[in-house]
Amino acid sequence: VTEDGKMHYLTGGKGQNWEGGIRVPTFAYWANKISKKVYSHPVSLMDFYPTMLKLAGHDGVQDRIIDGKDLSKILFSESIENEDRIHTFLYHWCGNILHAVRHGDYKLHYITPIWDSDGEHCDTLVICQCYGRRVQYHEKPLLFNMRLDPGEKSPIDTESEEYGVIFSIINNARLEHEK
Repeated sequence: VTEDGKMHYLTGGKGQNWEGGIRVPTFAYWANKISKKVYSHPVSLMDFYPTMLKLAGHDGVQDRIIDGKDLSKILFSESIENEDRIHTFLYHWCGNILHAVRHGDYKLHYITPIWDSDGEHCDTLVICQCYGRRVQYHEKPLLFNMRLDPGEKSPIDTESEEYGVIFSIINNARLEHEK
């Protein structure tokens, strides 16, 4: 992270579903409570809600499904297998429109912003639009291997076997999630 708060190797910025808009280092401190460790998999701000409910002794939300997951296991366990991912799928919404889905090392973009010609920002707005003329709807969504290409610069070929397999897994999860 540079002095201006950006990770310049990542595509995009604030308010976008590119990694540059969502990948933010997070630090948690609670003396003699939170274990010192690094957790390398994505979590979400949505995870703070069920975590705080649990810390407050609340059973959690029972009357609806929420996307957030309780982070207590990560925060308070002395050790955690770094292969244990708290999210099987992480859904990236822009308002009420699903733009992208993360699954393991992969991320699939259904919709991406259309940037101004002078950089990675939208129509001189602070936050990109969620729909309409300032976004691109991908007939064949863009798929990236985030471990190999964290900057989301080179999408996987839509004709490849890898694309077909991963697209099917993610898209089926999306369809189930949107029910």
